[in-house]
Amino acid sequence: MRPSGSIPIKSRKTKSREAQESILQEIEKLAAEAYSIFRSSMPTYTDTDVSEDKDLQSSVTISSGLVRDMRFCARDLIGSPINQENGIWSFMKKLQNYHPLGRGNKSSGDNFHAAPNIDHSQDFVRKDIKEWLRWLREEIGYDGWRLDFVRGFWGGYVKDYLESSEPYFAVGEFWDSLSYTYGEMDHNQDAHRQRIVDWINATNGTAGAFDVTTKGILHAALERCEYWRLSDEKGKPPGVVGWWPSRAVTFIENHDTGSTQGHWRFPGGKEMQGYAYILTHPGTPSVFYDHIFSEYQSQILTLISIRKRKRFTVGAQ
Repeated sequence: MRPSGSIPIKSRKTKSREAQESILQEIEKLAAEAYSIFRSSMPTYTDTDVSEDKDLQSSVTISSGLVRDMRFCARDLIGSPINQENGIWSFMKKLQNYHPLGRGNKSSGDNFHAAPNIDHSQDFVRKDIKEWLRWLREEIGYDGWRLDFVRGFWGGYVKDYLESSEPYFAVGEFWDSLSYTYGEMDHNQDAHRQRIVDWINATNGTAGAFDVTTKGILHAALERCEYWRLSDEKGKPPGVVGWWPSRAVTFIENHDTGSTQGHWRFPGGKEMQGYAYILTHPGTPSVFYDHIFSEYQSQILTLISIRKRKRFTVGAQ
């Protein structure tokens, strides 16, 4: 017997579902309003203008220069609490193209439950995203893209977006677990770096990727003085930088792993050893913002100066 005044479980679930749908609809309304402001600021083009623009397009390149970092949160098919597998139809289109339960195509990548899915397989969705990226490049002035959670969508879509927006620099975050046996990190991390390289291949090399493999190996090598880990079976660097240095963006810390979140902090007191490694090796090294304004500043600047003076290149072997 149910206690007096209690609400049936089925009824509570229905109300919870309705509340979730209502929240998503409100979010979509706000997104639609923001998108209408964005569209009103976009210039109109004639067919001639578009044709001429195509002739001016240049290939996307990976640069070792400093760029203004931006989080690109177009996370394809990353499920929300009421949308586990199928994508919403629209990026920032009108409300009639949106369905909170997900009526788009199946996922082209892994799910991430902190955001609703976007169905990049739809032509009009990709068109909207490319317009948005071009607006950010041409009107706002961004130089490059940091692509978040790229495991969530097929790399071929990234190729399309980068060829359209022509950034000076683009890097994707393909972050998953390294290989361990009975809690000990394996020496051979080829399977891990292969997954990152496979994603870069899917973009046709238009984007680089954070060398998560190298970060993980540096953790183990420096924590336990296991420096033998810094060479693979062929005597090359054991991370992505050992296979595709021109597309490897090396780092020791970022806003997820360190700072206020601290999901995977670099070994304490070993930071400068980590920078000594990435700033004297091929690839495109990334210096963490927090570290630039810390007691490490002068040492980091010295290493950067040495790198420039010795003319290290991103693709050096």
